[in-house]
Amino acid sequence: RPWSVESLAETAGMSRANFAAAFKLHVGLSPGDYLTGLRVAVAKKAMLSGEQLKSAAARAGYRSTTAFARVFQRRVGCSPRDFMRTSCSSGALRPVAGE
Repeated sequence: RPWSVESLAETAGMSRANFAAAFKLHVGLSPGDYLTGLRVAVAKKAMLSGEQLKSAAARAGYRSTTAFARVFQRRVGCSPRDFMRTSCSSGALRPVAGE
């Protein structure tokens, strides 16, 4: 489902601005940051279970692998391709077990 801050606010029966403010107050992140983190987590799980990059990006709600790769790089600290070859966190690359 293509979630957006607007659709979430509408579902909650709130204006976009009020929803965003209430969300940040209760969750500690903006709705956009939360959704981006959720989408990246979905993609990471898909890639770790063997899905190809294009499929993982689509599963996470991205139409473009280029856009997904840009977001992934900023969030994770390495490219999706490097992530699939290695386990990276905080910008450091470590070999995945079994390689």
